[in-house]
Amino acid sequence: MNIKKSDLISTYAQSIGIEAAKELIAKTINAAALKDGEKFTTEETDRIYRELAKEGGLIRIVAQTFMIQLERKKSEEQALLLDNIETQIWYLTDVATYGAVNRAHAEFLGIGKENIEGRNIRDIYGCDEAMVVIADNRNVFDWKKQIRTEGWVGNGAGEARFLSITRTPKLDDTGEVEYVICTAEDITERKRAEDQIRASLKEKEVLLQEIHHRVKNNLQVVASLLNMQERTTKDKDAAAILADSRNRINTMALIHSQLYESRDLSEVTMKGFVDTLLRQLFMSYQVQDTRVTEVVRVADCPFPISIAVPIGLILNELLSNASKHAFCGRKDGTIKIVLDASDEGKWDERGGESGGGRISLIVSDDGVGLPRGFDIDATPTLGLRLVKILVTEQLHGNLEITDSSDSHSSDSRGGGGTTFKIEFDIYD
Repeated sequence: MNIKKSDLISTYAQSIGIEAAKELIAKTINAAALKDGEKFTTEETDRIYRELAKEGGLIRIVAQTFMIQLERKKSEEQALLLDNIETQIWYLTDVATYGAVNRAHAEFLGIGKENIEGRNIRDIYGCDEAMVVIADNRNVFDWKKQIRTEGWVGNGAGEARFLSITRTPKLDDTGEVEYVICTAEDITERKRAEDQIRASLKEKEVLLQEIHHRVKNNLQVVASLLNMQERTTKDKDAAAILADSRNRINTMALIHSQLYESRDLSEVTMKGFVDTLLRQLFMSYQVQDTRVTEVVRVADCPFPISIAVPIGLILNELLSNASKHAFCGRKDGTIKIVLDASDEGKWDERGGESGGGRISLIVSDDGVGLPRGFDIDATPTLGLRLVKILVTEQLHGNLEITDSSDSHSSDSRGGGGTTFKIEFDIYD
């Protein structure tokens, strides 16, 4: 709202004359520390009126009248502004008493504004609902800070709507709550959409759980068939091949079993998986007359199924290979598994920083070592070739094999054991 200097002069000229009015207004502008101009803002006009009200007689009466009119106009403008806002807005003078309300809140309650302002909340809401509303209001007055709440509130049509309500206290100079400004947004449709999405996700989780359960069962059936075939096979080499195939299938079945039992259907926690896999393998490959000590240090980190399956198959091959060959003629031995995951970000091939990290898997034993001249690319056995394929093609990682055999030993194998170290990057 702007007011012209000429209008001010004209108003007072009626009582004191044009020249006196010009002098009066000029003096008042200077006293209010304002720049002399043709138009003044609402705040500047208010300062001018307050200076004029210091004058005596008719001048003071006219100034006070203008101040009252200005305040009324400001109040009307604010009310018009609030009434054209869709958000519900209302004031609280205490925990249970309405001050002013806007049109949106009055329409929500189905009551005219004049029948809300100044009334007790208990007269507007039902008893139980009023108690909840007053309790929330009391928290704002007691804690003297903004509070947001969400909940179902009945409207004037008897329909429950889900409102997000913000209560903000206005503190006076002493730090006490002068009044509370409340705003409410109707988020019923969003709440229903969220509930629908949540229910849909729950259905999909149940379905995915069932899929993992059935895949696990089917793999276990295949493993059982291979086990039956192994028992009826008289050829020892064929029986060993069948046993290896059965254990690979059991490893994959174990992953689906853990996914089925887990709360997160997309990731496998490796620590529990490795512990179970070890028990499974040592029951299958019993090392005669050898006491094997297991040293396991596995980070309790989750892997997606695309990583867990190749890691599981790699562990299956390396552990079964150590169980069958590492401790021949030994009374005791040690198998060590270390899985570390660093959380340092890596740079992908597009030059962007990823949120993943570096994974390091070490499987070692203190057994008899590898045969002299061992070459993983030339080995005739499927197991270690499968390890190389899984590391390079599935995990896109590096495989390092260290044989601690004594090179001066006359035996075809030395002693001191073998270490397989696998490193690869994983990205979020």
